[in-house]
Amino acid sequence: LRLQWLGGYWKLPLEDSESADLRGKIVSVAKQGTAPVPAGQLHDVYSILGDMVSILFNSNTHSLSHMSLSRKYSGHPEFGAFVSSRLAASMRLRDRQRCMQILDLAQMPLAKL
Repeated sequence: LRLQWLGGYWKLPLEDSESADLRGKIVSVAKQGTAPVPAGQLHDVYSILGDMVSILFNSNTHSLSHMSLSRKYSGHPEFGAFVSSRLAASMRLRDRQRCMQILDLAQMPLAKL
């Protein structure tokens, strides 16, 4: 995975922090409330993120297999079943049979609880 940062901008609410309008001072509005981010702050963010983006979007298909997810979350079987079910749902249109197999496998650790 090759990563190239495109830059950044601040998403700002319409109202300032002193406003009585709670929604207006909390919810950002992308089309009206953006501001440029100084280069130094962008580089700070990039260094803090480190390899996170590469890890998150790793194209290694083995990292998103039912078995790897089950092992990774073996201490939290409910969460492991949830992420395995999400994996199955993401493939339901491409491979319905495999989707159903993963759903069945996702339920197995929960039966032991």
